[in-house]
Amino acid sequence: METFFTAILWNAGAHLKEEILKEIPNVEQTIELLIEHSQLTDFVYRVYELDKRCSHDIVLPPKIKRLIASNEEHLLVKFNIENPSFDANNICLQAIEL
Repeated sequence: METFFTAILWNAGAHLKEEILKEIPNVEQTIELLIEHSQLTDFVYRVYELDKRCSHDIVLPPKIKRLIASNEEHLLVKFNIENPSFDANNICLQAIEL
């Protein structure tokens, strides 16, 4: 069974783009995202909205600060994990390993 996932390669990791993409299995598509700094905070909070593993008010502000210090270009990666395994919180174990 094919199951598709998405990952965001934030601008802060762009210098490692090729190495990171080699680690992601079955990349189907990459889409360049241009997120204006003025919209970045809202975007990041929406991306992590359903993530119950982190304390958003502690983890996300420093992340956003680091992202604003760089350009506005990010990369969305759509990839396939064949026969994924999920934990009790419906989180894909193979995606976490990436």
